[in-house]
Amino acid sequence: MKKHIVFKKLIFRCNVKCVLINPPPPYITTHLIGLATVIAISFLGLTFEDSFAQTITIESVSQISDDNTLALLGANESTPFMIGTSTYVAVSTFNEGVQILDVSTPSSISAVSQINDNDSRALQGANGIVSFKIGTSTYVAVSAEHDNGVQILDVSTPSAITAVSQITDNDTRALATVQGLTSFKIGSSTYLAVTAFYQGVQILDVSTPSSISAISKIGDDGTRTLGGATGITSFKIGSSTYLAVTSSTENGVQILDVSTPSSISAISQITDNGTRTLAGPAGVTSFKIGSSTYLAVTSSTENGVQILDVSTPSSISAISQITDNGSRTLGGANGIISFKIGSSTYVAVTARNENGVQILDVSTPSSISTVSQITDNGKRELDGAHGITSFKIDSSTYLAVPSNRDHGVEILKLNQPPIANAGRDIT
Repeated sequence: MKKHIVFKKLIFRCNVKCVLINPPPPYITTHLIGLATVIAISFLGLTFEDSFAQTITIESVSQISDDNTLALLGANESTPFMIGTSTYVAVSTFNEGVQILDVSTPSSISAVSQINDNDSRALQGANGIVSFKIGTSTYVAVSAEHDNGVQILDVSTPSAITAVSQITDNDTRALATVQGLTSFKIGSSTYLAVTAFYQGVQILDVSTPSSISAISKIGDDGTRTLGGATGITSFKIGSSTYLAVTSSTENGVQILDVSTPSSISAISQITDNGTRTLAGPAGVTSFKIGSSTYLAVTSSTENGVQILDVSTPSSISAISQITDNGSRTLGGANGIISFKIGSSTYVAVTARNENGVQILDVSTPSSISTVSQITDNGKRELDGAHGITSFKIDSSTYLAVPSNRDHGVEILKLNQPPIANAGRDIT
């Protein structure tokens, strides 16, 4: 009786899973050749199960901390921007101001400039930070909790930051105890949306960065979920622009339509009800899967992340959540950012209570899966990990994580295992 040896085409990642379906006693010889494993099997009835999980590993590649010459004391939030072919990260520091880091070579960060608070700037208690472009110039906007205002910085020449304008709270504005901020464009105009812990949301027109104008605001009125407004993000659906705002004291998220920035409308909200993970929400990020739009919201009280479907902004639905369970790093979940690697969508979450970062796969939003995590080990700048942002250098994805207890920034690289193709099927 003749027996045939069949080599099936395999795509190797980090391992190969073979499943025997009622096999007779096998004779297997395994040869390791480079990255691939060729399995010679001399029996009938073998079936291969191609079930490779997408694996991302986190690598600590560099860090930088305050040394009295830098402005990293109380490192808080971060935002990336590009000038030419170089990549930079601007870091807001609660105790000092803003530090600019050159991360073009992620394994070797360099501090290129900083700017501190003074009587003419609104940088005391710097927390939220976002970058935006107008024409050929690049700007950074910073919310200053203690100065009750927003500072605009020109970073077009990263080694020489210029403070170009600021705006602070008064009787007609909602800028007291400002927290987070985000930027968005409507037509040719650029706007900032700023959360004020006790007042709600303020919209600023920064189309002319040297002259900021406060054009509209919206506060909590008993029908809205804007008490203790903290995290904020903007997203578009069709031709409309929306804001998602986390309410830390009302345990929920408010959706606002800002398609006409001078006239904000509150269109929907969702709050914690015992089945959702929305108690003490902090950070929020948006992402798209196909034609659907989602939010990922961190809950510092419930140590987890809630996924919300906002594809129909007037009707939010809570579709999945994940919490800390001892094997995850989600204690005190705070900062969050979404990004794509290949065809998969991920979120990275900072865990303040566990001094680390958790990566979650949200490619199937109704079923979140944990991917990998990293924590402080005494050598990393992850103690009190706070804000987080992502950036790309060539084809690699990196995270910049400010640490307000280590007074520094950790750069993490996300590595995807290599793929080896065994070639066509051979009999």
